[in-house]
Amino acid sequence: MVHFLPSQVAGLSISRRGAPVGGEVTVALGGMLPGTPIIIGFGSLAAHELVAEVDTDAEGSISVDIIIPYWAELDQPHFFFYAFADQRPRGFSQALHVTAADGTARVRGIVRLTSDSGSCVSLSGPSETPYMLEGVTGSWAVGTQVSAVGTITEEPSCSGEGIPVAVRQIDAV
Repeated sequence: MVHFLPSQVAGLSISRRGAPVGGEVTVALGGMLPGTPIIIGFGSLAAHELVAEVDTDAEGSISVDIIIPYWAELDQPHFFFYAFADQRPRGFSQALHVTAADGTARVRGIVRLTSDSGSCVSLSGPSETPYMLEGVTGSWAVGTQVSAVGTITEEPSCSGEGIPVAVRQIDAV
């Protein structure tokens, strides 16, 4: 059974790039046939769980609010995925960083690129997940391993790929 036309599928999108255990994230998908059963999963490289089963609406879309499960690993990247009845993942969301309850995110990784002004740093974090560190980040040589503490931002000030983090503290490791 054909559930979609590949050129029409909109990517799986999420409403936020960081959330704590128990936090809510809206997951959306479009471009499917109306009435298509969709399974939404959540997980990391260590574990995953099927968290919702919904049918697409008359436009072939879904939007569902998902609570981050209790087992999600603090300060690690996780992903949402969608599947059909066979439960094989067909598409993934951007990474979501699981934060502390107060919204604090701790990221450790390798500097990949820095801006000339020292206000943006591209970081390769856990599982090679890209992060974009923003704010007073200092001057770091490419290849330096750093640890940063901050909050995930929803409106990044730096351009580039990755989960945006407004940095409060950054240190070499």
